[in-house]
Amino acid sequence: MKRHLIHITFNDQQPLRLHVRVLKKSIRKALSYMKADLPCAVDVTLVNKKEMQRINKETRGIDAPTDVLSFPQLDIRPGQPLSEAVEPFSLIDGRVLLGDVVLCYPIALTQAIDEDKPFEWQVALLAVHSILHLLGYDHAEPDEEKEMFGLTDRILSAAGIHDTVAESHQAQAARAARKKALLERQEALRKAIHRLCRPKPSASCPARRTKPGLAGKKKAQNNKSKKV
Repeated sequence: MKRHLIHITFNDQQPLRLHVRVLKKSIRKALSYMKADLPCAVDVTLVNKKEMQRINKETRGIDAPTDVLSFPQLDIRPGQPLSEAVEPFSLIDGRVLLGDVVLCYPIALTQAIDEDKPFEWQVALLAVHSILHLLGYDHAEPDEEKEMFGLTDRILSAAGIHDTVAESHQAQAARAARKKALLERQEALRKAIHRLCRPKPSASCPARRTKPGLAGKKKAQNNKSKKV
């Protein structure tokens, strides 16, 4: 199966590379966790508050900015396989056009500060939330909200994206410790292989004798003259 395609448009926003990686990682994890059986294409646009307010007013009639908006391209039920929701001829370059996500970067940053959460986690939270909307999930009713928010938490946990700085640091320390242990094992294995492959002296080929030095030659000549 082809790799999911996530296209991110920045407009006037300048996200860190880390945040772009987190966006793509969380979207791919959401699609894999929800067992998307066809490769998908998702467009993500990062906008400022003014642009988000304009889009929100035009599409929902709400004259105020919001954190994220999702625009599904499919009529799909929660949990329905993508292969049942689309016709094969509707694929573009072998991918399902799942929909569009519009994320307000400044509001996401404000939410992270207000809730004392890592910004990477907040960005990932909004991205996963939007993907679930594109896959047919909603939170209009209490039971729907419980299911959707539970899925969001499980996907973020599966992606290794934590909601506290302390947990994030602990995860980084654990990864560093695993990497150090792996390098130590590799070094020990390299040394063991080097010892096994080191050539040993052959019993049928004795070590070559060194030639006697000048002192040895003079001693041998003196002994010969004494015998004469």
